[in-house]
Formats: sequence, C-alpha cells, structure tokens
Amino acid sequence: MISMRALRAFRSMMEVGSVAGAGDRIGRTHAQASRLLTQLEQELGFELFIRERQRLVPTERAHQFYAEAKRTLDNVAQLEFYGEMLRQERHAYLRIFAPPYAAYTVLPQALARFREAYPEGRFSVELVTSRAIESWIPAHRFHLGIASLPFDGPSVEVKPLAQVPTVVAMPVQHPLAKKDVITLDDLESEPFIALNKFTRIRRQLDEICQRNKAQLNIVGEAGTGLAALALVAEGLGLTIIDRIWLDVAPKDKLAWRHWLPGHTSEYGLIRPTNTPLSEQAVFLSSALSEIFVSRFGTGRLESPGGSVDGHVRTGEDAHSDRPRPAAQRSGAKKTPRSERGRRSSS
Repeated sequence: MISMRALRAFRSMMEVGSVAGAGDRIGRTHAQASRLLTQLEQELGFELFIRERQRLVPTERAHQFYAEAKRTLDNVAQLEFYGEMLRQERHAYLRIFAPPYAAYTVLPQALARFREAYPEGRFSVELVTSRAIESWIPAHRFHLGIASLPFDGPSVEVKPLAQVPTVVAMPVQHPLAKKDVITLDDLESEPFIALNKFTRIRRQLDEICQRNKAQLNIVGEAGTGLAALALVAEGLGLTIIDRIWLDVAPKDKLAWRHWLPGHTSEYGLIRPTNTPLSEQAVFLSSALSEIFVSRFGTGRLESPGGSVDGHVRTGEDAHSDRPRPAAQRSGAKKTPRSERGRRSSS
C-alpha cells in the first residue's frame, strides 16, 4: 500500500524541486523527506528520480505518476474537508459546480437566499467551464450544478431551468444603440468581438452566419462573456452574448439590443442520481429555479424601466420589449437578408 506521507513528499518534491524544500513544505527534515521518497520508490517498484551529484532529477515515469498523485491528494483533501464539516455537524454543506456565466450572476443570488434560510449552512463553489463539465463530474463529488443544455453526462439528472436570449452588446454611445433591433447587415460593417470557437454561442453564431451568408468582421476573441464585455466597454467592437452576462456588465458603459435572426440558450440544473438531495439542496435548487424563471422563463428580456436595451425609455417604447415590425423602425429600409435568396431565385 502506498503511504500518503510518501505521496505528499513526492508531490512536494516535484513542485518545489529540491528535497530540502519538499521537507519544509510537509514539515519534515531533509533526511526524513529523502527517506519518504525512497520508500515510495520501493512501494512502486520503479525509480522516480535519478541521483546526480546530490540532486534528484525526476524520471519520465515520475512526471507521469505526478499527475495521478496530485489528483489523488486533491481528492483526499476534499474528502477530509467534507468529513470535518460532518464532524462539526454542519449538515447544511453544499458543493456546487457552475460555469462562469452562472457563478458570477444568478448563483450568488441563490446562495444569499440559502444563507438566509440556513445561517449555519456552508457551501463551496467550483468554477468549471462548460467544455470541462462532462469530464469533471465523474471525478468529483457534488450536490448541484448548472450547465447549458443539451447535456448528457454520466449518472446525472437534468432539470431544465430557462431559455435565455442572446443579445448584442455595444458601447452606450454607439450609433447602433439608436436602433431597437440589430441585424446581421448591421453587424457586418462593425468590428466584432467573438467568443472562442469552442464555446457554444460561437458555434451557434457561426452556423447562423453561414446559413445567412453573413461575414462578421472579427477583430478579437474572448474566452468568456465577461471578458468580451470588458473589451466592448473599451470600444474595441460589438459582441453577442447570453443576456445573463449583463448582470455583471458595466452598465454606465454598455447598452444591449435584440438582434435578428437571434437565438436562445437553454440552461439546466444538474444533480447526481446516486445521491438523494438534502433539504438544503432542495432549497437551493428551488431558489435557482425561481431566479431563472422570474427573469428569463417567460422569454421576455427584463431590464430597468421595462426597456429593451437596459436604458429607460418613455412613450410607446416603454410599454413593450418586443421588436417592432420593420416598417415601424427607423432605418429599416434594407431588404431582409432572409428574403434576398428568395427574390434572386424568383
């Protein structure tokens, strides 16, 4: 059986680069740390280090073994922490995973309700990108998670939460902010900040542009909606993001508009099927559902003053957030892109 102390000494050696440094990190002397490394090699049955002039140089096997050793020790640390929480009878302890779009927006609101209802409750939030969720779930213990749909992970139950519209974000003084609805024709002539190609929104946007024979002027890419908004706020271009990101946008610098043809993103709540939900997890699940549904469940884009763009309007526009017909919008004289093909083929 592999000794955990020897495993910790090995990890420290790989990360610090010296036996003395590894010993300091785990609270052992140089000699004790050296013996632990030798013990681990004996337990494994192969060399981890080459001894060169009082230095230990990791072998190729050592580098391969390190990745697994690190993951094992991280899991043990999580298990020890969870056991400590149970020992102290803090049963209202929840482990939640969330992509950035939820961790920075709706999740803090739901956790505030959780803490109000359970003052002794504790939680941890694991930030997991949408791309990594499927591989993250089998290796980690969790109670609840949020993911974009469709999602078909192993041993999980998925509950749809809401469909969230995507919108065009732009500097507040941008000329297109005068329009109620942005078209692909409008976007083609503007510098555009796109999300990275591995993101769901980018893939959907590329498909829409291909179907409509549109070519965006992409001048930069960003890994998250928050990063894209920061670039837009500095005047580097326009972007298309989920409406949910605007919760953390600099409202004095940005405006947003509906766009055509547009598309929505669907989000869901993820829970493991092999673990019953606790009372606290059920409460948090309900809080998340209520927050999503109250803001996005009807399909309406809620914003201050009932406007369509996050800026208060007066008169007719203040009573509806739906796009007006093209004949009623100023500047809507172009032939819709969707009709060009039909006219040219007739």
